[in-house]
Amino acid sequence: MELLGAATDDAGTQLLGAAPDSTELLGAPVLVEAELTPPPPPAPVEKPSGDFQRRMTEAFKALQSAGQVAGAVKPGGPNEKRRVVRLKCSHRVQVRLEDRIVDAMVSDIGLGGLRLVLTESIEGGTMVALTSMELDAQEVKSKIVWCKPNVDLDIHEAGVQFQEDPELLGQSWVSSLLHTLGAEQRVFEGRKHIRALAGLVASAEISDGRLVEGSIQDLGLGGGQLMTEQPLPPQTSMKLQIGPYGDYDPLKLNAEVLNSRFDDEKKLWAQSLKFVKTPPAQLKLLGRYVVDLLKESAG
Repeated sequence: MELLGAATDDAGTQLLGAAPDSTELLGAPVLVEAELTPPPPPAPVEKPSGDFQRRMTEAFKALQSAGQVAGAVKPGGPNEKRRVVRLKCSHRVQVRLEDRIVDAMVSDIGLGGLRLVLTESIEGGTMVALTSMELDAQEVKSKIVWCKPNVDLDIHEAGVQFQEDPELLGQSWVSSLLHTLGAEQRVFEGRKHIRALAGLVASAEISDGRLVEGSIQDLGLGGGQLMTEQPLPPQTSMKLQIGPYGDYDPLKLNAEVLNSRFDDEKKLWAQSLKFVKTPPAQLKLLGRYVVDLLKESAG
């Protein structure tokens, strides 16, 4: 007995959707074979620009020269508030030791290091090589600074300091990951939690020969904010002198105005600056300025 929903072709062969026998109840579900479509490939990771990689290389050099360990600070330790930058993430890596390879997850990353979540302990001071499982396969030489268990979650956390040459680091998956996480804006375009509040005396020798006095209100590795009584138009080039600060000599930097706006509260013009072609000695000094200003502001 053919039930409602059964169908046959001209030869009497039962078609898809027909009841298999006379015992199937009216309204029983009918399985339809669907055509399987492979999932779309993951979106490619946008490769950082050459300019971004160059600026990251300069930042790595500056922080390594200043001895800053961003990202490898032990939670709850006395220096926890003195980190330059920490960007939250969830990124799979492999940790290569002398005798084994351990899978791990990066939970946050900074210009000087990162934090790992892993299922076993690695002794502090151990040299390792980190490889991204999601970006390129280049190894990054690093050192485990500390490692502690999280009993509640049955995991271990480890602070890692980069030991790689800054030139290689600037071309590595670390730079690509920082780019993906928005470091272009957060490190170089002056968000307040990355730049250090400064309030330092500054003078700018403009390309047309004028000397403009003012102050630097915040300072980062890639630029700063210059406060002046008169506006400076975008793309204005200058030789900028900042400081002195503490026991350090004055900074001497080449800079370019990105934009200018009037600060109603301070009744001054605020110019966003980008530092360009910073000499190695000044880059090292700039790193020390930024790190010490951040320490000072952390109190």
